[in-house]
Amino acid sequence: MNTMIELKEVSFHYPGGNNILENINLKIVRGDYIVLTGPNGSAKTTLLKLILGSLKPQAGEVILFGQEAHAFRDWFKIGYVSQKTNFFNPSFPASVQEIIWLNKAKNALVASKSDPQKEIEEVLDLVGLPEKRFKKIGQLSGGELQRVLIARALINCPEVLLLDEPTANLDKSAQENLSNLLVKLNSDLGLSVFMVTHDEKIKGSAKKILELTEGKLSCKKSTS
Repeated sequence: MNTMIELKEVSFHYPGGNNILENINLKIVRGDYIVLTGPNGSAKTTLLKLILGSLKPQAGEVILFGQEAHAFRDWFKIGYVSQKTNFFNPSFPASVQEIIWLNKAKNALVASKSDPQKEIEEVLDLVGLPEKRFKKIGQLSGGELQRVLIARALINCPEVLLLDEPTANLDKSAQENLSNLLVKLNSDLGLSVFMVTHDEKIKGSAKKILELTEGKLSCKKSTS
């Protein structure tokens, strides 16, 4: 197994508070499809932020592709889709392709030598939205916007995709479409997926289900 992300005995608390994560051990290996669930307020998003380096643990280690998080520089290897999609103002006159390419253009480590238009076409094909390329983001449905954000994360060809409640506030049809897309990305492309969700369909498709409760991590399902 090729370990991509590892948390070793990680504990975390916000200033002045008690630990909200206690001695967390976690491995994400190549090909994984892991769902993280747990009650509201159980610090699931905090755990994602520790992986992404926006928070630092008070104890333990976060290892990314064999490097400690503070020394890690190859962030293009990790795609991320935030829980909040409302940071895009619907009236902002940006097209789908502009939103996607912005994520590539700011990452100097993966400066592209190929045709940007071709790369955008490829990721939109992957998420099933080739016809939306020139649409303004304010013209998209919630489900379409979520798939565009996944395409935005895929433009850098990441090896692992982290998602925070990607199906929240979507209707049932959009939830199912997104669930099927994530299964396809994992099975067909070998993209590792680590996702915070309460969605039952996604949980049913996952290879492993982890639960975070009262600062502790436990495994509820594993097919590996």
